Amino acid sequence: MARDALRVLEAGGATADRSELADAQAALGGILLESGALAEAEALFRRALEIRRDRFPERHPKLAEAMCGLGEALTEQGRRAEAAPLLRSAFPILRVWGLADPVVVERIAAEWPDLAPH
Repeated sequence: MARDALRVLEAGGATADRSELADAQAALGGILLESGALAEAEALFRRALEIRRDRFPERHPKLAEAMCGLGEALTEQGRRAEAAPLLRSAFPILRVWGLADPVVVERIAAEWPDLAPH
């Protein structure tokens, strides 16, 4: 169902609300990350991040959420060197906005004790 909704948004082309598309991509990326479909989650987080970088300022929480999701997907695939800069950028932003999901923080803290917000 989530994939169908994403396809509808993507089919909207230039008339589609790009922010809604990025939200849908990030949401589906999160679902896929939780289900272990890491490569597909990574691709969706990358697309969401690309849109959000065009739409939001550097320290916006929507941008940080996409960076965190992509960082998680990369970490789960053993690609820590790629994940580190994303997570280092995302966590301070999420902390300031009070959006650091406790489940994500716990999971990331297990892998990255120096990065998780306290």
